[in-house]
Amino acid sequence: MANYSYLRNLARPLSVEEFEQRLVEAVEECFPGRLAVTRADWDSSGLTWWVYVPGSAVEEKEAIRRNWAPGEDFGFTAELEDRGRTVAFRHGPSDWKRWVLGCVAETLAESLDVGRYFDADDSIEAPGTRIRRDSKTLWQYITAGYGRPLPKGRLDLLRECAQMCPPGWEPTPEEMV
Repeated sequence: MANYSYLRNLARPLSVEEFEQRLVEAVEECFPGRLAVTRADWDSSGLTWWVYVPGSAVEEKEAIRRNWAPGEDFGFTAELEDRGRTVAFRHGPSDWKRWVLGCVAETLAESLDVGRYFDADDSIEAPGTRIRRDSKTLWQYITAGYGRPLPKGRLDLLRECAQMCPPGWEPTPEEMV
């Protein structure tokens, strides 16, 4: 179960329609026009939605290099569990995925006025937390607290992260210094 974050103990259960509407609104608030949301054709611990970058699917060799699923648009899941009283987000191995998912989850938590629980360490972020949303790009998030020029180790991490990002989400040359 580790590597999930949850919005749980909602004041009232969310209907499927309301959850989908709120999820789409959170995605659009954070990343207008850049991501799509669809009901997945599979379920996990609850009803599952796929939040993804349209057109980002790659062939098997490239998918393996990027740690993606071959032929599938890059994204993450959001699940409605516990008869509408819990929302679950599975964290992936990519910094891009963790940041994008985190921005959407923070926004949704704020709109539902609930904290975000992390099962890996039993911590809870209060509603209104903006740890991820305060950074306009993944690169600002990853390099927060570092002066310029960036230390070599941080630059190496940025280069590695850039190779794992979907097209159009890479750092600008200005962010790579």
